[in-house]
Formats: sequence, structure tokens, C-alpha cells
Amino acid sequence: MLRPLEVLFAFQCQFLKSLCGRTSVAATAQLFLAESHKFAVYIDYCGTYHWLCDLLERLKADSAWPNVEDEFQQKMAQYSDKRRLGLRDFLIKPVQRICKYPLFLKELLKYTDVRLESSTFDELNQALTLLKGVCEGVDQVQQRIDSLRLRNTLLSSYCDSPELPLHVVAKLGEVVLSGPLYIAGCSDKGLEPLRPLGCD
Repeated sequence: MLRPLEVLFAFQCQFLKSLCGRTSVAATAQLFLAESHKFAVYIDYCGTYHWLCDLLERLKADSAWPNVEDEFQQKMAQYSDKRRLGLRDFLIKPVQRICKYPLFLKELLKYTDVRLESSTFDELNQALTLLKGVCEGVDQVQQRIDSLRLRNTLLSSYCDSPELPLHVVAKLGEVVLSGPLYIAGCSDKGLEPLRPLGCD
């Protein structure tokens, strides 16, 4: 499960190094296009992000955790702008970064004259379309994970009944909310009042 994080880190280091070496908008656009197929690693990473957050929470229960956290904070003290960030903050950074690349390309497009630099303008547009596709892929993975987590939460809270047994409910697939979902809790006194979950 850590593999996507390792691959993403290696790609990002290599890409940023190459990006810093570009001295023109045209060269930047060409780099994004040349490397565009590698950005799919962000989609893979987003598929493991929640698992990594859960793993981090489990590690915090370990008796050795305070030492790990102290060592991490000491390393972060070298970077004044990162001093207040925790490990979980760094896990979300790749998800935030992939959303910033299309904004970066839009800014370059804004200052590129389509009449004087038509090929660069076209390359920036192509790169922007490809990066938007990656962001859409990230969103789809996020929605699917959220749906599965909601499903697991609902199944773990489900009161089994002969009319609609748990094993039947478990086979219904993913939860997709297209309106309000009303939840009723169970207690010794019977069913609690219905409360809405979701949106109208």
C-alpha cells in the first residue's frame, strides 16, 4: 500500500527538478506534455490516501510514537514555513498539488499570445486538458472511496431484521445519495426518531 506514495515521491522530485530547469513557457508546456502519462500516479495515490491516514492513526497508539513525532518535529524545525505541519498534513499535500497544476497552466495561458505563440498556446491547452483529466480521475476515486466508507459505516450500524436481513443489504452494492437518507437508531426502548442524513 505504500508503493503509490514511493512512486509519487520519486516522480515529483524528478518532475520539479526538470521544471526548475525550464526557462521558457514553451519548454514548460513541452515538459507537461512529455510527462503527462506519469501524472496518473496521483490517481493511484489518492486510492491509498485514506488507508495511509488510518495507518497513521493506528501508529499513534504505539508507545514509540512520541519519539517518532519528536524526530519529525525536529526535522521540520529546519523549515520555518513547514514548522506547524504534522504528518497527516503532508499526506494530503499531493492531493492538493495535483489540483494546482491546472491553475498554473491556466495562468501561463493567460499570458501567452495565441497569435504570436500559437504552438505554445496549443501545447498549454493540451497539457491543461490532460491535467484536468487526472483531476477528474482523482475526484472519481475520492467519491468511490467516500461511498464505500459510508456503506461500511451504515452496514456496521444496521439493525438486522427478518424483513431485510443484513446479508441481503450487504449485497446491494455502493451507497449513492441522490436525496435525503433517513436514519433511525435502535435502543432498548425501540426505534429512535428518524433523522436525515444527506442533502435535499
